Amino acid sequence: MPVAALQEERKAPTFEEVWALIREVGEKQKETAVQMKETDRQVKETAAQMKETDKRMDELWKRTNKTLGDLGLRMGEIVERLIAPNLIEKFNALNFDFRIASPNRKYYDSNHQELAEVDVLLENSGVVMAVEAKSKLLASHVQDHIERMNILRAYADEHGDRRVWLGAVGGAVLATDARKAALKAGFYLIEQSGDTMTISVPKGFKPKEWTFGMTPQTPASEKVE
Repeated sequence: MPVAALQEERKAPTFEEVWALIREVGEKQKETAVQMKETDRQVKETAAQMKETDKRMDELWKRTNKTLGDLGLRMGEIVERLIAPNLIEKFNALNFDFRIASPNRKYYDSNHQELAEVDVLLENSGVVMAVEAKSKLLASHVQDHIERMNILRAYADEHGDRRVWLGAVGGAVLATDARKAALKAGFYLIEQSGDTMTISVPKGFKPKEWTFGMTPQTPASEKVE
């Protein structure tokens, strides 16, 4: 191609073309600035919404904790009004002849320090049943009740109480391993069944008896894993 033709083809842009390009770039910059401003607004709005959500979650958490705390404070009343009377009826249907049901029974040592608390204590002249009730029964609660039974047996021995002590645990909900742990420990198992409760006594079940003079310990074979 001739040099003159090349020069003609590569001639400098006109003023109008340059001005149009500048205007186009300026418009693009304005659009970008508007977009960045909108993005910044959205980011700030999102941050404000997250802050408000965090505030609401914090308030909800506080209310939930308070509600759970109130439920915990009223658990004794629930046990007293609903569980205790029914327990006597249910266990007496198993030939126990309990005459006394004492909710929230506490035991103290000679220094007035609390040794143990029993949700419901059922008694007659020869047998005492210590019942631990939970909204959700865990295997760890079963282990705690074994230790509680040892303490109660030692207390009974110290005060000349020769009655046989038995244990029972129950809950509105049972963790998967709680049932196995409770029956292995020799505890009667109280379960919710519809609008009522039942006492599970599987075939071959033998309740553990805490008797006068026994060594208050948990044999390895009875420890809950």
